[in-house]
Amino acid sequence: MMAVVATSQLAQAGSVQPLPPVTGADNRLGLDDILPGTPPGQSATWAGLAAAAGARVNRWEFRWDRIEPSAGIWSFAADDAAVAASQAAGIGVEGILIGTPGWAVARGQKPGNGVPKGLYRPVADPRNLWATYVRQTVLHYRGLVRWWEVWNEPDLSFFWSGTPAEYSRLLGVAERVIRSLDPTAHVVLAGMVVPDLAFVSSVLSRVAASPTGPAFDIAAWHAYGDAAQVYTNLLRFRALLNADGLGSKQIWVTEDGFPASNPNGEPRQAAYVLQTIVYALAAGASRILVYRASDDPSGKEWGLLSASGAPRMGYVAFQIAARYLSHVAAIVRAPSPNLERFTFYRRDQRVTVFWTRGVQDHQVTLQAAQPLARLVDWTGQTSAAIPAGGRLRLMAPGAAYNAGIDASGKVVGGPPTLEIENNTPPADLGPAVISAPVTGAQRKMVLFNPSSQPESVQVAPAGTTAERIVVQLPADSVRSVDLDLLAGPDFSGPYVFASTGPLAEQALSESGDSAAVAPTTQWYLPAAPARLALMNGSGSVATATVTVFGWRGHILARSAIVLGPHASAGWDAPPGPGVRRSAVTVTATAPVAVWAQPAVSAVPAPSTSWFAVRPAESDLTLFNPGTAPAAVDVHYIGAPAVSGEQLRLPAHHSYLLPTEAAQAVSIVSSQPLTAATAGTPSASAGLSSQTTIDVSLALAGESTGVAVYNPADRPAHVSVSIVIGDHVRQSQLTVDPGQVSSVPARRPASAPSGVSLQSDTPIVASAE
Repeated sequence: MMAVVATSQLAQAGSVQPLPPVTGADNRLGLDDILPGTPPGQSATWAGLAAAAGARVNRWEFRWDRIEPSAGIWSFAADDAAVAASQAAGIGVEGILIGTPGWAVARGQKPGNGVPKGLYRPVADPRNLWATYVRQTVLHYRGLVRWWEVWNEPDLSFFWSGTPAEYSRLLGVAERVIRSLDPTAHVVLAGMVVPDLAFVSSVLSRVAASPTGPAFDIAAWHAYGDAAQVYTNLLRFRALLNADGLGSKQIWVTEDGFPASNPNGEPRQAAYVLQTIVYALAAGASRILVYRASDDPSGKEWGLLSASGAPRMGYVAFQIAARYLSHVAAIVRAPSPNLERFTFYRRDQRVTVFWTRGVQDHQVTLQAAQPLARLVDWTGQTSAAIPAGGRLRLMAPGAAYNAGIDASGKVVGGPPTLEIENNTPPADLGPAVISAPVTGAQRKMVLFNPSSQPESVQVAPAGTTAERIVVQLPADSVRSVDLDLLAGPDFSGPYVFASTGPLAEQALSESGDSAAVAPTTQWYLPAAPARLALMNGSGSVATATVTVFGWRGHILARSAIVLGPHASAGWDAPPGPGVRRSAVTVTATAPVAVWAQPAVSAVPAPSTSWFAVRPAESDLTLFNPGTAPAAVDVHYIGAPAVSGEQLRLPAHHSYLLPTEAAQAVSIVSSQPLTAATAGTPSASAGLSSQTTIDVSLALAGESTGVAVYNPADRPAHVSVSIVIGDHVRQSQLTVDPGQVSSVPARRPASAPSGVSLQSDTPIVASAE
């Protein structure tokens, strides 16, 4: 067991050792108010310290009342220094256009936050004082300032005393001036902060209705208050943009901060900075700018640096975010009852970030994909983590700094920890196949390597390979994959996996296993669902032409669907009575995966022989998809009252076959037919259309062993290898003709295992 220990709660600015300068960071992170010049007693400039933290954007106020203090008197000297310092450090500048001078404010308005005179005059009219200020400022910094944010928090009367309509006009005037002078610059909607969204909703409605098109390129939001609200507020803001037809616009968090002057402020500020960056990135923010780089004269100590340039713990937290969360291809949020958990997928690396919500420590168990992982705590301290049995057991520290202040962790949670693993696909991966879709209860995938050689497997949600995990499986070993950390708990589609050698895999629920089904060109569903989901699972660039037939003794409906590579589509069954005796067949020119909504067992191609092992109380549904009647011979093995029956199944008809409490059911037909469990199948139903000499099964959930059925007319001699944890137990088994035998596989309840069977005659096997 490895413990992650919180650092001292008494850290003060200047007592914190910063990490080495961040290099290679992307441009997603920035700081507000990076000053020009050099801090007192320091050799590094303010901009140099910001760049070493990983900041790549400086949000700076180009205040009108400072630039034009009197009408026609222009002074850019103070702002020139800030722009030059940022440029020298490799930091871009986002400029805020704000601050109405007293001489330019409209009657009845206040200097600083008031509506300017002449705002509704034509943009080229010199009496439109706002347009003149924007024109002079943008012209002066053309090519130097890449983004122009029009005002700050106009949804607060402290910053803007006008109405939403007047702000919309302010934005529209600025946008027309900026685009006429610098077409390469981007216009940013002012950062909003009020979570009821009434003000910004009114502004967006006006923007969307404008005949000249949207008046901004980027929408901004400000993150204060509870850290977790950053996530929900950004999702609500995105929904509002979507509703107004502005969903393609990026969202920037242009202010995100927590003052170090609060009780236990230093560590809480550090946790807040790292957590809100994680929340904002996960919610889809393109940039996050922390307020602010260094303290202002207010005494609230908002800065990640003190007024003398000394770094605080928040500065190090910012460095960690810039170093380990840059160049991310995909992000997934997967909270657990006591933890916040996120996964960041980089090109060849997977980073899991987690923290507790309260003041108590919590043990964390993570499925480990690699034989070695690295841990990074919120102070930047790193350590190696060696999994045991494919799992990492860690101790996530509680938020001791919240004791007596915020015991529930409502504002900020515990110290974050990062777990980092290599995630590089091997060059010799086989072709990709698609597993059966998972349900809400199936949140893990169990992988079993039955061979004597180590193998690798890549698992990813269908439709993207960015959210992948590459798992290394030693010989005769089992590993599990946390699907929530791959695609999130709401994803219920299929998963694509490719391996270097043959593997067994199953999606695991709390109550048992769900057998995986590989894509094929023929499918059958025993009951017509309300909606059918189809996905091209060819694992290549092939396009699949899919034909769907709905049957109820005759053709109900026929549909042709074209699916591009990895594309998906839906098919709606026509309404009608007699659903219990209906069926659906699917044929495709390339392998497809099929499932129903709500879930109905999907069965691939028809066969003349079917076997059900331990069917328990589940009935079986038989369907004849051919054009000729099928003579069906059914044998019940171990049934108390009946040994067999003969059926004549007309073309395109279904039949509900009782299992008669048999240990196994053998079905032989003169015509290929399909079979499936009716209703909700037992976890050990073991329905199969073929027998095989080599069988590999992953065991999980409540499975305690394997049921083996010998359909042949001679004894089957079976060699059994059972994996329990990191150990392999081998035994021999003889199964007489037409008999079912059980192989017990006791194991610790928390550790999945697998079984590999080799026989001298074909057998059927299933978990029980």
